[in-house]
Amino acid sequence: MTNILKFAGFALAGVSSFAQAQSGPEVTPYRPGAGSPAILSATGYFEIEGGYDFAKAGGVKVDALGLTLKYGMSDNVGLFFGVPYLRARANGQSESGIADSVFGLKWVTKLNAEKAWGVQLTSTLPTGKDGFRADNPS
Repeated sequence: MTNILKFAGFALAGVSSFAQAQSGPEVTPYRPGAGSPAILSATGYFEIEGGYDFAKAGGVKVDALGLTLKYGMSDNVGLFFGVPYLRARANGQSESGIADSVFGLKWVTKLNAEKAWGVQLTSTLPTGKDGFRADNPS
């Protein structure tokens, strides 16, 4: 299953690169955090962003495959909706499934041609499988 998830991530990256080369607007990542660029998707365009992450700590291994649908509403406002798929393994056992979905709004204002400032507001929907839900402490 891990190889399938890795292949899916690489395939999405290739499709994204090909689509970007074939069309005019630049594809921009919506990754939360200090390193996230304050740039939006092109106005009036949908983008799909995919990613793969792996973490290992204390004998627990977790694979995560995420897909995010983004839409540029204007030069200053963008919407996004993401669905992560997780697989956790520990002590010879494995559990996998969809985690809580994330949706949000990203607002950006350009300070000048080289600098911009942005705010990203997010919320979750309780769509996750038991064990992968934010409101389930077990």
